[in-house]
Amino acid sequence: MITGGLGGMGLALAEYLATQYTARLVLVGRSAFPPKSEWDQWVNRPDDAEVARIIRTIRALEAAGAVIEVHSADISDFSAMQQVVARAEARLGPITGVLHTAGVADYAGVIQRRTQAMTDEVLLPKVKGTIVLDTLFRNRKLDFFVLFSSIGNYIYGRKFGQVGYNAANEFLDAFVHYRLQHREGFTATVNWNDWAEAGMSVKAMEKSRGLHKEVNDLQFEAEAITTEQGVNVFRYIMENQMNRVIVSALDLPALMEESNNISVEVILEQEAAAHATEAAPAAVSSSSLLTEAGLHQQIADIWSTVLGIEAIGIDEDFFALGGDSLKAITIVSLVFKKLGVKLPLPAFFHKPTIREISRVIRETNRTDYARIKRAPKKRAIR
Repeated sequence: MITGGLGGMGLALAEYLATQYTARLVLVGRSAFPPKSEWDQWVNRPDDAEVARIIRTIRALEAAGAVIEVHSADISDFSAMQQVVARAEARLGPITGVLHTAGVADYAGVIQRRTQAMTDEVLLPKVKGTIVLDTLFRNRKLDFFVLFSSIGNYIYGRKFGQVGYNAANEFLDAFVHYRLQHREGFTATVNWNDWAEAGMSVKAMEKSRGLHKEVNDLQFEAEAITTEQGVNVFRYIMENQMNRVIVSALDLPALMEESNNISVEVILEQEAAAHATEAAPAAVSSSSLLTEAGLHQQIADIWSTVLGIEAIGIDEDFFALGGDSLKAITIVSLVFKKLGVKLPLPAFFHKPTIREISRVIRETNRTDYARIKRAPKKRAIR
């Protein structure tokens, strides 16, 4: 059984298991997927190329001899997953291994902007989903039970501000030790590097690309691993029965040392430098900051640089435009660097529009406070 089996990593590993072992596979995904009786109607639909691609992939594997079932279910719902297991085992026989690749990308940002529901959405597939799977198979010896975690738990800068995602993966890293003590069979947690051609990181990159997407793409490609490399690493882990593995395309000890020594201030400088123009910024006249329209334009220019969006309305929400916590911190740094004025970060998270941020800047940096009149002298009372 592969949870998240229709996602990039899950489907890549399904292809590997099907071609190498002619495995019987149960692919579980959260989103609804068309039943096989409707696949002919979907395979050539131009409006959903991703579904068509998955169908063609599964059909090719089945033609090569694999037996594959696709089920839609919430991995964190015990009753729903119990039904999936019962239906799958009635047709394919006992499930002998589990790959838990399911997860949700975390776009909710820093704690100040989160609701409990936002964090729960990210926690549930990995935390409760893991507990559900462990409970379903606790009375049998599986050949393997593998949890997919993230290198972001060790190199925190790679998943900066993804509070829910990091917390969920920390749980997976701890759970493997519990399961090794209380269950039979091989159990592992793999802290994966980003995959360049598959997985949530690819979609996250597409969502977060801005004006400097070429630089971002080059950095991502340098640090990510290919699908072929990912499959080879998985094979090596399984063959050598490795319980705790961190996967990195770069020098891991050096990355960890860099991550442990880096400060928020350094991250601010790096991000601001990445978005600053090569030439020194033109001096900002005090008159442009004193006028409401002038300050609106200065803030809009900075937003455009960081977000890669040319025209931004002064009442548009920064986070709705694709902003995240790291971009917000970058903007705060650029405001100070280019305009020479302070913008409190909590105020940014509270009211993330150009109009409101401009108002906060003017209030925070105003110098025209009314003077307090000196009180008249009174005769001393003897």
